[in-house]
Amino acid sequence: MSDGGDMLGDVYRQLALLTRAQLPLPGALAELAGELRSRRLRATFEALAQDVSDGKTLGDALEEHGQALPAVHRRLLGVCESGDVLSDTLFEVARLADVEHSLGQRLREAVATPALTVAFALALSLGLARYVLCDFGVHARELFHPHPLPAAAEFVFRTAEGISSAWIPLVVLYCLVFAVFVWAVFGSGFARLRHGLLRWVPGCGRVMRHLDLARTCAVLGLCLGRGLALERALQLCADLCLDTRLGRSLATAAEACEAGRSLEDALGAADALPDGMRLVMLQSPESELSDELGKMADVWTERSGQTARWVATCWQGIAFRSMALVCAVVMILLFQPLVQLLREGALGGIE
Repeated sequence: MSDGGDMLGDVYRQLALLTRAQLPLPGALAELAGELRSRRLRATFEALAQDVSDGKTLGDALEEHGQALPAVHRRLLGVCESGDVLSDTLFEVARLADVEHSLGQRLREAVATPALTVAFALALSLGLARYVLCDFGVHARELFHPHPLPAAAEFVFRTAEGISSAWIPLVVLYCLVFAVFVWAVFGSGFARLRHGLLRWVPGCGRVMRHLDLARTCAVLGLCLGRGLALERALQLCADLCLDTRLGRSLATAAEACEAGRSLEDALGAADALPDGMRLVMLQSPESELSDELGKMADVWTERSGQTARWVATCWQGIAFRSMALVCAVVMILLFQPLVQLLREGALGGIE
């Protein structure tokens, strides 16, 4: 059974099926651990099976040994860990894991594709500067002697000579930056760092906010459907939220509910909540609130996907057009001395 970071949804679904088949939770965890190929996940589920077998709750076991799993999954499983509720929760968490992985992939593609394009163009430019432009500049100066080269062409050749003189440090720096970029974007276990970096990329912040809203709706619906008090559900969402403004609003709403204020007042204090979500929570009957929040989660998930596709397309277009423009400008500057020589030769022939 494959169990990479992109298959956590399958891991949860398999565990849900085992618990729904009335297999005791320690046995289900041990059975699942035996099918996993990832050493880290296998060790995690083996430790969970041992802890639960020793009498610990699943929540306590996850807090102690569940670091290989995302925090939102640990918290959700910890508050909904009994009988049929656990299997239903596992299916919902599996669905949430699939959505998070899909949108995470799109976000990484939105940044990685143009960044790798720029990295390739930069590597090609460094190679050209080191092995082609330096010699070309020498020959161009000889052809123009005793006259100076055009200023723009002279600038390009001097830049190439500077790159050639600092070749080794520049190559080391390039490889280091490229390695850090790949580690930050594709490395596992650095979700918060990756989200912090992506927030600086224009367009990605909106995708992440939509994803946070989708996660908030899904978690709220799941918790309320399992009988968790509203203030606890709101606080749980606030703790797991990556958008700091949305997290503060949810925490404020949780405090208002805990202080005994009405739901309308509590949600009014959560200024970062979208109006649609606030109206759903205020106007939906209590028996239907969980399902309505699930539908709202689907809406925000779809918006996240659409925005991610739009951001990826825009950045790819910007990267390719920028590289084409830079190449065109460099080619014009390189051939400018030759064009000037030909023009002067033609004028001299006419004279």
